[in-house]
Amino acid sequence: MANLKSAHQFREPTRFDPYRETRKPAGLASCKDCGAVCLRGRWISEAEYQRHFEMKVQVQSRITCPACLKLKFHYAQGVVELIGNEWLKSRAAVLNTLRRTERIFRGRNDQSRILWFGEDAETRNHPAKFKVYVTQPELARHLGRELHKSFKGTTHISRSREEPFVRVRWDAEGPTRRIGRGHLSRAFRKRGA
Repeated sequence: MANLKSAHQFREPTRFDPYRETRKPAGLASCKDCGAVCLRGRWISEAEYQRHFEMKVQVQSRITCPACLKLKFHYAQGVVELIGNEWLKSRAAVLNTLRRTERIFRGRNDQSRILWFGEDAETRNHPAKFKVYVTQPELARHLGRELHKSFKGTTHISRSREEPFVRVRWDAEGPTRRIGRGHLSRAFRKRGA
């Protein structure tokens, strides 16, 4: 019984988002770049606002939403790496799955977005490696799970202990196995993340 760990050792760190406002904007605010509307502190798409309230947006202030700020300053909180040559054979289907999953996830939270599909110095040397950068760690995890569910392969999810960053590695050529969870806590696993 001496080797039992206390519950606080398994606790997930709170997420710090430097682009999220600590206060709600006064009145009805709209994003200058994407047109999202901030309604009582929650960002929703303009189309969702019009569908819900059946009226045109009466904007009182124009600001930039946190997701557009992350895109502007290249601040991603998650990355999905597509590894191997096997997925290139069905590249259109894989990218369509990523976009469709992002659209579904964005319906729940308008700030969950794919920021950019990217190459960096590492991926230029390895053409079989492709990266997708996202605004939130939850979206990265969800994209990895959808790729694993749709196309099989090997998926490994790991997160940083210092900052809210998730790296999902999906290898289409790897043997099909259960999704690796890295060093996530039991409580986190029970939540279904």
